[in-house]
Amino acid sequence: MKTELRHYTVAKVLAGFVYNEFEGKGLFGLAGDLVIQPEYQRHYIYGDGKHDVAVIDSLLKGYPLGLIYFVNTNSDVGAQLEVLDGQQRITSVGRFVTGKFAIKVAGKHQTFSSLPVEKQQLILDSELLVYVCAGVEAEIKEWFQTINMVGVPLNAQELRNAIYSGPFVTAAKAEFSRSNNALQQKWAAYVKGVVNRQEVLAVALDWVASGHGQSIDAYMAAHRHDTSIAELHDFAVRAGLHPRSYDGDHYDVPAERYDEVVAAGALPVSNRELLAAVRAAGLRFRKRRGERPVASIPDGLPFLREPHVAEMLTSPFDPPADSTFAAVTFVTDSGDRLLLVGSPKRGGWEAPGGWREPGESAREAAVREVAEETGVRLDAGSLVPFGYERIRFAAPPAHPRLSQTCHVAVFTARVDALGVDGIGPEGQPIVWADAQAVADRCATAPWYPLLDRHLHP
Repeated sequence: MKTELRHYTVAKVLAGFVYNEFEGKGLFGLAGDLVIQPEYQRHYIYGDGKHDVAVIDSLLKGYPLGLIYFVNTNSDVGAQLEVLDGQQRITSVGRFVTGKFAIKVAGKHQTFSSLPVEKQQLILDSELLVYVCAGVEAEIKEWFQTINMVGVPLNAQELRNAIYSGPFVTAAKAEFSRSNNALQQKWAAYVKGVVNRQEVLAVALDWVASGHGQSIDAYMAAHRHDTSIAELHDFAVRAGLHPRSYDGDHYDVPAERYDEVVAAGALPVSNRELLAAVRAAGLRFRKRRGERPVASIPDGLPFLREPHVAEMLTSPFDPPADSTFAAVTFVTDSGDRLLLVGSPKRGGWEAPGGWREPGESAREAAVREVAEETGVRLDAGSLVPFGYERIRFAAPPAHPRLSQTCHVAVFTARVDALGVDGIGPEGQPIVWADAQAVADRCATAPWYPLLDRHLHP
């Protein structure tokens, strides 16, 4: 394998940087000529308020970030370079420069844009030492295994993803390695592990591979070029109870399935022991009479950028007005199709909604957001409370408009005509989708369990 030492500035590497909040990864740099997270790389794990901040602190102090390695793909189409080692550091700097998180300077939170100009320039002018490597795939993968030397070491499954990269790994990671996949709440009752460290994926692969009398490595090698992960979907079905049996902090198990669930590994406990356990773990789901817990997802709303739990409930009541910072509306037309808005920023589709403006009620914010994003005009009096998202932060959030426990109001509304697909006033695509089309577009979104309750009451 050949290597060539190159010198880049941070500004050059970050030219055209894009970070996909929905998938949790940095995509491109070097004005589109660099793929920051190839499929054999693990997910971004530095966004914990420690590792990412340490990277920025190093640059501000003039410290080098260490050697970085790119691969020259010699591609005739698309990017020429891929990050072999250094994607966590590059993504951390890119996220900071594009305003995705803040650091503390002299006791005060500072984003990149709020830093003095000379500090901003210090970061952008910092030099990165990059070895550009060229060779056959086997050489590059072998080097990737041995390069596991700084930062957070790769675990066994992260290394397997690198060695057996291909369509199968790409599809499997999209399903089992995203913490904001709503299905993780279901699997968490049976599988313990850090999602973005590939630990849930490892359990799924072990279950499937064992059924074939194979090791995980052997199974991944055999299926490396598969485009289907049907067997892993089968694992998800077998591992969990029906999602509707989840009651916020426990699963209701039918009596006829009790022996089966215990045989699968569940520990029989009394009601008192269960209540004590969920309270001790901080999992007790608070609800009022008439409310129904739907899901509880750690760090379920990535755009909030701070550790939290997103709890979702159906409810006939409005959430507390003083702590409600945003509103979302599920709008259906006369054909029972749901209104969805394409979100380039988050890389997916979602129901129209957004933050309240000063002086607005949640209903007024919901009406305004629907009109701004889609052009559909609603009357605030026609909105029906459907539920809310309750966000509990691990510590008081830095954002001045958020409290440690805050809420997103969720309403439903109906228009008496067939909706028309098109482009909204803000330039975003809008579609009216039936239940299946909504599931196809949104089933892995963290808020989908709440929407599913609306579509399938």
